[in-house]
Amino acid sequence: EGKGSRFYFTLYFPKSERVEKQEDVAPRTLKDLSGMQVLLVEDVKMNVIMAKKLLEKWNALVDTAENGEIAVQMVRDKKYEVILMDLQMPVMDGFTATKEIRAFNTEIPVIALTASASLETQQGVYKAGMNGYVSKPFNPVDLYEVLARIRQ
Repeated sequence: EGKGSRFYFTLYFPKSERVEKQEDVAPRTLKDLSGMQVLLVEDVKMNVIMAKKLLEKWNALVDTAENGEIAVQMVRDKKYEVILMDLQMPVMDGFTATKEIRAFNTEIPVIALTASASLETQQGVYKAGMNGYVSKPFNPVDLYEVLARIRQ
């Protein structure tokens, strides 16, 4: 009692012959997002690298901010077509940042990037003034479809 427990087990899976490439995950039919100004607000470096690489593959122009406070200032200084906003960040979270952005810009679409798909989080996303959300880890096709709808 008071020390906890450890459990160990081994799972065996058959090895797949299929090698999944980015082209398999994101169909070749994806349109080009050339020139789309995207602000990616994310504090985890690996998430930034992966998302930015994907967005740039679609020819979007991507700026990054590591927290909501920086994002608010960037939106004041530059026009973006869309903001991809992480919710949990140091300094200023995505909910607060969106509320601050909405105080001076009600037009720009803000899409939450969240690891939480709970009903409470979904309600909080819309209550903060965001236009939608994409769950992390996200499927590239899902993200693309959201951005393509905004582009139309």
